[in-house]
Amino acid sequence: MPIADPPMRVLIGCMVLAIAVAATFARSLGRLSYWMLLIGGFGIGMAVSGILQQRHEQRIRRELRRAAKEWPSLLRDACATRGVGGAIPRLLQQRGYRDYFLRRWLAARLARTLADATRSEH
Repeated sequence: MPIADPPMRVLIGCMVLAIAVAATFARSLGRLSYWMLLIGGFGIGMAVSGILQQRHEQRIRRELRRAAKEWPSLLRDACATRGVGGAIPRLLQQRGYRDYFLRRWLAARLARTLADATRSEH
């Protein structure tokens, strides 16, 4: 999409759709009105992608807040999981973290925190 900001993408997508719909019904355009339908489809795509991106970002923020609240227990469980040779991303998935990239990021952060704690003990 040409616009990266999701709320702006929704706004501009709705504006493009409104202009395309209005132009479609203008009798003076003739054959161009069919092109306006295509442009209207582009506006719908922009608006929908902006809405979906906003929902995705909200889910990520919710999972990050949840991880911050659960951080001590996540550290404890990650330490236990590593002790038996398990995978931290799988632990996070079992605990209900849905987003793949967030799980990988949290796993790396947990591993780094555990490594720092191990280094500071020696």
